[in-house]
Amino acid sequence: MQLRSTAVPLKELARVILVGKQSYLFLIATILSFAFSISVILSTIGLMDGFEHTLLDGLRKSSGDLKLLTRNGFFGSEKEVELVTAHSNISESTHIYQSEGFFMNNTLSRGVVIKGIEEESFNKVTGLKIQVAPGEMAVGSELAKQMRLKEGQSAVIAFSNGNRGLKSLPLLKRLKITKIVNHGIYEKDLRFIYIPIEDLRSYLNTTNGFNLVFLRLKNRTMPQVEKTLQEIREKIQNPLILKPSWDEFSSFLDAVEIEKISITIVLQLIVIVSIFNIAAFIIFISERKSQDFFLFRALGMNAKGILKFWASMVVFIWSCSCLISYLLTIVFDKLVLKLPFLQIPGQIYVLGSLSLSLESKDYLIVFSLSLFWVILVTSIGILKLKKKSILYGLRKEFS
Repeated sequence: MQLRSTAVPLKELARVILVGKQSYLFLIATILSFAFSISVILSTIGLMDGFEHTLLDGLRKSSGDLKLLTRNGFFGSEKEVELVTAHSNISESTHIYQSEGFFMNNTLSRGVVIKGIEEESFNKVTGLKIQVAPGEMAVGSELAKQMRLKEGQSAVIAFSNGNRGLKSLPLLKRLKITKIVNHGIYEKDLRFIYIPIEDLRSYLNTTNGFNLVFLRLKNRTMPQVEKTLQEIREKIQNPLILKPSWDEFSSFLDAVEIEKISITIVLQLIVIVSIFNIAAFIIFISERKSQDFFLFRALGMNAKGILKFWASMVVFIWSCSCLISYLLTIVFDKLVLKLPFLQIPGQIYVLGSLSLSLESKDYLIVFSLSLFWVILVTSIGILKLKKKSILYGLRKEFS
């Protein structure tokens, strides 16, 4: 009695074909190698995106989404600022009085950027949650680390303006550290100090002065930030200058984006090489179990049934590899990147540590490309099997 192709379920065919330890080991090795190659690409994209997102997040913590300054040094009136804050996408703004000085503790000293802030509005714009009372300050985490300081201790800041009778000498003020701030960016954590804006005005003999305005947007996506930036720039005039928070790192971010694309393209070679392992697995099983295949053919399974079996096997390998690669990226992010010897020098790479940042579209692109290459490479070998007739198999059976 002749069997139809539907008389032999694919799972039964797989059970017969994959009998033997070597077949299972080859299948497992094929899946793992393909999963590793996919995870390499995902990790590379994740590192690049993670670097970019961490950098942008740190910059927003230090200066909001947009920053407004003036070529005159100080803003003349609130009306200059109101022209900008009137935009529909601006949700919060805060006035900053920024100056420079020297931070000193025992025999150690370092040049710092001193930001006089209005506590409530500053926290709304940046999300840093800094609380500083008169006579207190918040310092960057890297500065506190290098100066060996903790919360509750005090240190001296040397301001450029001296006392009225000693204007040629710096003004020294000892302030208490009430918070250690972590921006996530090495230079910011090493240089920034926050004190109440009224204290800074008092130390520098300035009345109601401010030279920076930080702005927070309602819609904070990159395209919307750039759109808002362009719209406001068309309205304001000299001497006002409006910049995005990432302005000082714009060239650096462009380079990261280009590198991400180029490296992803190059790493496709790793995927293609691992796909040859899948092709080798198909050839290995086809040759090793050729008698079983042609026996099924002789019993009634047509060529389409065999092709359907191999197509299902390829999809199964791809699906398992995608799942394992996803798990590998989690392990890489949560465990491997946290190892001490993988902590990067912040003074060189801006950030002190790395992390993965992967979105759904990243997984979709990488998994889709890997499926494309799998179908392209393996279809050649599978179609080659289709050309072999039952007579060829029977000859091999009795040879």
